[in-house]
Amino acid sequence: MKMISSPSGNDAAWRRLSALVLMLAVMLGGSGALAREGHASRLVVFVHGIFGTIDSTFRAEGQRLGWPEITDADPLFDDADIRTFQFESTLNPSSSRIIDIAKLMKTELEAEDIDILGYNDVVFVAHSLGGIVVRQYLVNESKLEGRGVLAGGRIKGLYLLGTPMNGAGIANLGSEFFNSPTLFELNESHDPNAFLNRLRADWIDAKLGTEIPSDCIHETKGEVTFEVLGFELWSAEPADRESVEALCNIGLSGFPENHSGLVKPTGQGDYRHNRFQQFFLGLFPDADDAMGDDEIVLARCEASKFGDGVTYQLAQELDLKSLKYHYSRYLPKDWPAGGPLGMVFRQTAPKVVVLHFSCFQQGPETETGIAEGARDFNRFLADLATNEGIKLVIYSRADPADITSMMTMANRQALIDTRRLEFVPLRYKVPATQDQIDFAMSKIEGFLKSGASGQ
Repeated sequence: MKMISSPSGNDAAWRRLSALVLMLAVMLGGSGALAREGHASRLVVFVHGIFGTIDSTFRAEGQRLGWPEITDADPLFDDADIRTFQFESTLNPSSSRIIDIAKLMKTELEAEDIDILGYNDVVFVAHSLGGIVVRQYLVNESKLEGRGVLAGGRIKGLYLLGTPMNGAGIANLGSEFFNSPTLFELNESHDPNAFLNRLRADWIDAKLGTEIPSDCIHETKGEVTFEVLGFELWSAEPADRESVEALCNIGLSGFPENHSGLVKPTGQGDYRHNRFQQFFLGLFPDADDAMGDDEIVLARCEASKFGDGVTYQLAQELDLKSLKYHYSRYLPKDWPAGGPLGMVFRQTAPKVVVLHFSCFQQGPETETGIAEGARDFNRFLADLATNEGIKLVIYSRADPADITSMMTMANRQALIDTRRLEFVPLRYKVPATQDQIDFAMSKIEGFLKSGASGQ
């Protein structure tokens, strides 16, 4: 963290302290329990971050419902109980150590009103420090005879948002001012005996990374500006990309939000909630049976995460326009002929599929790699073309003519000549500009208004 304006002497130190307190407030995270009547077979547990409550962490300003309540009302989670775990963390010397918070988590989750051991499948959704607490809890369980809550493969996945497994620079600065054990344990350090270094080593030694899928989200708008006593203060992101990525074994996605905004969806249509839906469906494909059909599908791809940032921007725009959409399941790196379009559609085909051109591109842009990507791209187009009513919007930094040259004659005939295909050349550096997003939206909305011929 640094100050734009840098006064000297005691005033400078005091303002530094004020800035730190405000910056730590960004990392809010506390309690309550939410569950349906009866007992589902699955359990989703929301865990907040440092210095806050469940409400302040997961509920957007001006919204009546927080993320746990939004999830509870979502039909995708009909066979899941939704619970929350709260712990106390302060700037005081009496603040709990993370290992003690993890012990409290065990006590509360095994209490009679929750009984985590009674569920077949458990998923954790955790923000910032909460993800570290979850990992410590599971490391503790791995050392128990019979392996405690880990027995039977009960823990199906971790969905972690802004969790700094390598530490946070803001915590190092905070430790200069506050004697808080919780804050000190979040420090970045090269000491192998430092808390986070030991926790990562324990996680690897217990082979938890091979058992438990961990999907991670980092903020791309990490810079937060505050004004204190007329001075403008600028801060770096509380949890940087490299720190969040540590121990993740599914992937790393960036949301165009700051640290606290990662976990504040405003409803079931919000792209942040949709992204969690996608993770949940990857774990439990049968849950999709409860979902209805949407007019628009935003394709997600194993091979290329390059377009994710723009995909999320498009999702935000669709939210603003109240247009129904869902993410596809992750399309495989290699698309087989007659591929599984069920990964894209639900019960019926959508009107529009939005796809990043590099969806099937693997590895470096060598001649061989490009040819392989083109092969899978054409197979996907051929399968999609069998559904006459579907329109396809492809966005890319590439020139449309270059993309067209990679298409087979059959695909050009089936899609271009019938005007069911639109190219959106976005020569962007993520994030895309608003003009570029507006251009892509005009193509999507044009298809929604048109008939099956795309005229």
